[in-house]
Amino acid sequence: MENEGRSLGYGVRVDSTNVWDGQSNAFSQFDRGMLVEDHGRVDDLETYFRTSKYRNKVLGSTFNTLFKLIGDLSVAPINSHIDGIRSQYPSGSGKEAA
Repeated sequence: MENEGRSLGYGVRVDSTNVWDGQSNAFSQFDRGMLVEDHGRVDDLETYFRTSKYRNKVLGSTFNTLFKLIGDLSVAPINSHIDGIRSQYPSGSGKEAA
């Protein structure tokens, strides 16, 4: 990121840390400057998803529901293809991927 002149990207930001003592507030990559709207504390995600505050919906369905459906449809063929490749190189053949 530094070489690209960026302070934020690839799931991290330059001044973030990844240290947690298990008792204080947990690590977050949140940058207050990026805050659009504070929804406060959410104790139950399913209840929150049903409120008007949750806006990440497509055709009335939450993104995570859509991702689950897409994942179920697209993961099986990919895994089947990978299994086919693996079956060509049985364990111990000396041709395993490094």
